[in-house]
Amino acid sequence: MKFTNLGLSTLHKVFRGKLVGPVLSLLIVIVTTQIMWQFYIFSVEWHFFKNHYLAYQFTNQEKNNSLTCPIPLPDPFDAAVMTYAEKLNPLSCRQVQPYLTYVDSNGTLMINNTAVKENRLDLSHLQCSFQTFQRKEKDDDKLSYDNEQPLYSHADLPKGKEFVNVTCIYEGNIIYRGYHTYIIRKAPAKHTTGKHLKPNVFIFVIESLSRLNAIRHMPKTYSYLTRTLRSQVLKGLNKVADNSFPNMIPFLTGRRVYTDPPELPGDQSIGPFDDWPFVWKNFSNAGYITALHEDSPEFTLLNYLSKGCLNQPTDFYLRPLWLALQGSPLWKESSQWCFGNVPKLKLLLDWILEFCKKHKKIPYFLFSFFIEVTHNDFNNAQLLDDDVSQFLEMLNRSGLFKNTIVILMGDHGNRYGNVLETEVGRIEERMPFFSIHLPLTLKKQYPHLQKYLKMNSERLTTWIDIHSLLMDVATETYFESELQHVWNTRGYSPWRMLIPNNRTCEEAGIPKQFCICQQFYTVSVDDPISKQVADAFVIELNSMLEPVSVLCAKLWLNRIIQAQVIIPDEHVAQKKGYIHAVKILIEVGPSRALLEAILQRDAWSSEYCTVGDISRLNKYKGQSECVADKKLRKFCYCFSSIVS
Repeated sequence: MKFTNLGLSTLHKVFRGKLVGPVLSLLIVIVTTQIMWQFYIFSVEWHFFKNHYLAYQFTNQEKNNSLTCPIPLPDPFDAAVMTYAEKLNPLSCRQVQPYLTYVDSNGTLMINNTAVKENRLDLSHLQCSFQTFQRKEKDDDKLSYDNEQPLYSHADLPKGKEFVNVTCIYEGNIIYRGYHTYIIRKAPAKHTTGKHLKPNVFIFVIESLSRLNAIRHMPKTYSYLTRTLRSQVLKGLNKVADNSFPNMIPFLTGRRVYTDPPELPGDQSIGPFDDWPFVWKNFSNAGYITALHEDSPEFTLLNYLSKGCLNQPTDFYLRPLWLALQGSPLWKESSQWCFGNVPKLKLLLDWILEFCKKHKKIPYFLFSFFIEVTHNDFNNAQLLDDDVSQFLEMLNRSGLFKNTIVILMGDHGNRYGNVLETEVGRIEERMPFFSIHLPLTLKKQYPHLQKYLKMNSERLTTWIDIHSLLMDVATETYFESELQHVWNTRGYSPWRMLIPNNRTCEEAGIPKQFCICQQFYTVSVDDPISKQVADAFVIELNSMLEPVSVLCAKLWLNRIIQAQVIIPDEHVAQKKGYIHAVKILIEVGPSRALLEAILQRDAWSSEYCTVGDISRLNKYKGQSECVADKKLRKFCYCFSSIVS
């Protein structure tokens, strides 16, 4: 025991005497290294923060310290935008044929004797025949035609047939090709009972229509909506993605596309989309008749470079008609935006009118989308103004809006042309038009609906919010609740919930690139930062094109058009983890494509990288047909284009 105690005592003295120095030295080294490392991290992040935030001389206008999203409300007639505005002549169709047939209200195909006489035709030499047709089973792109039958003075359409084409030959020449629809009264999938007739939902979408352009180029329509129908306009509606498909899918399903993890099943690029939770399914389950009507079958929401649906999605589905029109020789013979003697818009509006008349006593959900005229040029909206305003007035005067929620809207703003190089043009590109009219019956029963719409009219809203509103109608959820989310936690129903005044784009699910709340500091295109970001953008574009490099030419930087630093709010502008984000607009060769994106980096990144979508601001038809990928089409320049 003594030896043990002596030994321990001796070891303790030795340990204290010989190791205390090295141990202390080691501790000092560790602590010093830790301090120096933290100082290094601090200095790197401080240097980055100083050079990329504090160095900018922001003005009070550029830097808003409030947490509230500043909804931009620019002048629709701003001089910079009006430089690109043009006055167009009214749309006029070339008269290419007499109109020799029609379908009456009973479904009887008739020879138009008045037209025969006016065109001085001899009935004995007129040979007409007709074919009914329909969508081919399990295929959204093909048609099935029935046997051709002769047409003398009249013929009853076979039971259940909605579409028919007619060909008339006179003295050996085809002088007429006609296409007709017949709206068959259909019973709802489910019958429901209730004290009150459920409100109809009438949705009319005009491609690429912003609120500013509705005021600028559709003044009669805008005036009728806001003054006569007392429609409420949501001025703070912000799109959530680049083009039609990823904006309208949240509107129709409440879910976003191209997310990780995915919010929707299956292949979100090509479909089929039968299993997606489209809101028309909810309306069908609630006892509504449903209809989907779009023109331009090549570019419709679910069919552009996609399979669409294997089964017919709604009770009434007009895609077979437009496929037949597009396949007709008359399509190519007609003047722009016409089919034969008639504007394509009129074909769409005439069907809607007949549909509304047939369903006076049955609640309906109608989603109609007119694509062609306004897709490429914001000036073309003026060609629709007379027809759309007169159409709305006719429906209203006929009593067809008496119990109808009327929504007239765009899917996003104008996405093409030099106007997008202006500040106002870039703002309205992100802010689609949205107006909603509530019928008197709904206003009287639930007066808070109109009140909340007005309160939310200048607050940040998205298509997911509007989907919540549609779900309210389908489920008769009209109760007032400022806080309770029913359909999803992202969406505020704007007619029964108060949208927070300090809502951010991040909270609303709006990507940084499309956020209207963003504040910018414009940097000279000659600034080294501009060149660095632009070069990084081109490198990333070519990297994305690498899988199709045998088809697409390598891109190069032609010029930098605009560079803007995104100014973060002060509460997030901290040196630790500071992110420097730049919105860049460039032109690349050989395609002369105008491409815009946000690139960002932090203190520890060596290069800027894109975040979110890349936007193409000018047309690319004829440049990228060699690839089928929707995203790559925006900036691929096919070698075949160079050859041609």
